[in-house]
Amino acid sequence: MKVTDALREMEYLRKRGSEPVLKLLKSAVANAEHNFQLKKDDLVVSEAVVNQGPVLKRMMPRALGRSAQIRKRTSHLSIVLLGGGETVQKTKKSAKGEAKPDERAHEQVSGTDAAGQKKTYSIKDAKRSEGRKESRGFGKKMFQRKAI
Repeated sequence: MKVTDALREMEYLRKRGSEPVLKLLKSAVANAEHNFQLKKDDLVVSEAVVNQGPVLKRMMPRALGRSAQIRKRTSHLSIVLLGGGETVQKTKKSAKGEAKPDERAHEQVSGTDAAGQKKTYSIKDAKRSEGRKESRGFGKKMFQRKAI
């Protein structure tokens, strides 16, 4: 949907959740205009996602001296705008930051198996097999019927 149409619809929508979505959409449009010098009329909303945010846990007194937990849920809004061949994403980042991809995940390692045949493994597979070799030994002798 074009940004101008989305702004018009969000302004006149009679739902409680439309106010924060409208505020985020205006912020994303302002960032696209200021940071990337894109025109408002060329922008298109390509994606709008609501993800789970942190949960506040509170207690409510109940009968016979017991208590019940109340979970006050929050959410993260994320809007992606497309325009002029560039992508502008406006979202709230998590506290831990973004996960870094493992650059070596696709590298190959060659080796020989027990039969002497040459095989090629990815680095992740090689690390998994190394960990298993270390954990055998006493556990295998003690618990022969169980898979470890």
